[in-house]
Amino acid sequence: MINFTFPALVFLLLLAGAVLRREKTAFGGGLLLFDGVGTDDDSDMKIAGGPAHPAETDDAGRELEQQRLSGNLAKARVLSAELAKKIIDEDGENSFGSDEQESDEIRTQRRLLLAFVVDFAVSKFISSSILGKVVINQFYDNLKKNVPEFYEDIRESGSFSFYYLCMRGNNNIQSCVGGSFAMLTGHEDDRLMGELGEALFIHFIDIVEQAIKACDFDVTPSAE
Repeated sequence: MINFTFPALVFLLLLAGAVLRREKTAFGGGLLLFDGVGTDDDSDMKIAGGPAHPAETDDAGRELEQQRLSGNLAKARVLSAELAKKIIDEDGENSFGSDEQESDEIRTQRRLLLAFVVDFAVSKFISSSILGKVVINQFYDNLKKNVPEFYEDIRESGSFSFYYLCMRGNNNIQSCVGGSFAMLTGHEDDRLMGELGEALFIHFIDIVEQAIKACDFDVTPSAE
């Protein structure tokens, strides 16, 4: 069992509670399935799921051009790099509230949880699915280029599956994520590890949402 310093844990839980009360985010609905992992295509948009109807392709192309003209694509690339940096940097957001006694597995699971939150939160806080996919594809491209070992961890780990299960019809998503985090670190019966996972999830959601808001995407409808 990992022994966390009491002041650090109290700080984490207080911060998590404050963020949760402020946001009261209602998670649920559709899930964003990223299609950039495992490809070598560096384009902004990657079409997945088989051949698209010509009309759908035309609509996607028009929206992509609208996003480029509005400056949103440039902002999306900056956002993806910023979010990736939070994982790439050893002292980035993934190390929030870390304890010097933490194992390599716990540190890896911290980064995986943050990567999951990026993948999930982008679909919740960016209204354009095409713009969201641009952010996600560029995000994974950044990870693949800068931390290829961790990129492979994402591809091979089952962590995302456990976390996405928590998003589906769960009355206490934060608690479910915390329990999954504890289990994935090998400390399934460790209450403090579960509370740490819950606090990290809430904190990560907050920083990703704030990063998206700071981009100030132009959502003005285009003239037809």
